[in-house]
Amino acid sequence: MSVVQVVAKALTGKVKELPYKPLEDNEIKTFESDFADLVAGLRKLDDELADTFDAAYEFYLHCAGIFKGIINRPFGGIEPSTGQFGMRLLMPQDFIVGGAIWSNTWLVDLTAGWQDLWGSASTPVSPNNERGREAMFAFHTIVSYGYAPKLEYIKFWVNGYTYPVWSIHDYCKVKKLHKAIWMIHLPKYPLITTDSQFYTRVAAEEAGKAYLRPLGLTFATFEYLREERWKA
Repeated sequence: MSVVQVVAKALTGKVKELPYKPLEDNEIKTFESDFADLVAGLRKLDDELADTFDAAYEFYLHCAGIFKGIINRPFGGIEPSTGQFGMRLLMPQDFIVGGAIWSNTWLVDLTAGWQDLWGSASTPVSPNNERGREAMFAFHTIVSYGYAPKLEYIKFWVNGYTYPVWSIHDYCKVKKLHKAIWMIHLPKYPLITTDSQFYTRVAAEEAGKAYLRPLGLTFATFEYLREERWKA
């Protein structure tokens, strides 16, 4: 997969060209080793969850190159040092809405019908872009843990472009009754760089609480990754 293919696979809205600086051989080895550790951690929860993350290896490897092209720092993996950037699994505190952290949990209250999920038209989600503490994130799957209201449709707005509605029920969802895990396999992957914005709307069959986790990676500076981020 090339960076051109990554952008074609991603939801980037009206942004069609992104900075890119490929990882050096030693950085690729670090990425490969640390990514394998993340896969192994997910496999303790569920094999299919780990497999879908592992299958997105090339996508995330090139995402690392995109972030390197943006901030021009060397890659330090999941344990970066001063002057480097690193990566970790995406957290809710990485979503910035209206200049503040969106939430401390992926738990949301759903109503029946269409509604905003992450961000809104008036207050979209963005990564932290403060100089020296830059971040970007991408995700390829949405995971629902526990029994939750059934989602029927999903729609993304990214960087000024509203994507067509996707039918979750028809082709994006896998149900694992014995573990109560739903995986919404997205046809394209949201890629939200330091100066990007997005929001998501969903349609639910009924009201109720849902734990909806976008499964992906945050790439950020060492300074950002060591912060104890929390919504007060």
